[in-house]
Amino acid sequence: MQLFNEVTTYWFAFFLLRNRKNLIEQALKRRADEWSKKTAVKGRVLVYKNNRSQTGIDKPLIDSPGVEAWDTWTVPMSMRE
Repeated sequence: MQLFNEVTTYWFAFFLLRNRKNLIEQALKRRADEWSKKTAVKGRVLVYKNNRSQTGIDKPLIDSPGVEAWDTWTVPMSMRE
């Protein structure tokens, strides 16, 4: 019975980790695709902070939280958010 439990545990862990690996790969690919779309806009300049907003071509690398819904690129400004 102990051997059965060990084998069952091994295969459960194997499939669980393989599934997590697939989920992580999918999430990374989705983020890379989103990033590629952001960088493909003609004339856009990616910046850390949007200090020159009057030009209209600057796009921050990450978004600060605000009243809008958060997305993949929203980063909290403190641990309380």
